[in-house]
Amino acid sequence: MKASRSGFTLIEVTIAMVVVSVVGLTVAGVAMALSTAHDNSRDYYQCIQTGRVTMLRLQDMLRRARLVTDVSDTGLVIWESDANGDETINLPELTLVSWDESTQRVIRRCVKVPDDWPVPIEDLAVLLSAATFESWSASESTFASLIEEVVLAENIEAFSVQTTPAAPLAKSVSVQMTIGLGDHSLTVHDGASLRADWTDRVENVEGIYTLLP
Repeated sequence: MKASRSGFTLIEVTIAMVVVSVVGLTVAGVAMALSTAHDNSRDYYQCIQTGRVTMLRLQDMLRRARLVTDVSDTGLVIWESDANGDETINLPELTLVSWDESTQRVIRRCVKVPDDWPVPIEDLAVLLSAATFESWSASESTFASLIEEVVLAENIEAFSVQTTPAAPLAKSVSVQMTIGLGDHSLTVHDGASLRADWTDRVENVEGIYTLLP
């Protein structure tokens, strides 16, 4: 009487190993695809959130602003409020929002005077014609230690600003920016109207804009 066969033949073992390998590779491929999809979804969601939060911050500043005093292709100077009620633009009341291409950041800059500062510059008046990017550069060198920087957004690949009409008579501002993260980029466009603008007090005298009292 023949003994019953036990174990597996070499062919059976080989086939089993091939099947296990194929299943393993398939599972690994699916896991990798799911992981990539998750990363892509996360990056895209982050782009959307960055755009939304940045636009909300800009809209809040613009809606409360008195004037947009100057605009460039990549930024704007805002007279945010008449903080001391003197109906005059003062240096600490100005805010510069600009895009830094090298760091891909949108940055808000303003002069922040500490309570114990020995020199009173809170009421340092600025002519409307001087509330420009060029004048701000001079102010930055003079008051470098008082400049406060706040990063409004990072990973910004492009940033542009347009006003209607041109500053300092602008009553509305539109902003377009492209957010990049990983292999993804998203372009968002939005705008805001100045609800408390003082454009009716702006007068052009021989090509120079002046703020009327």
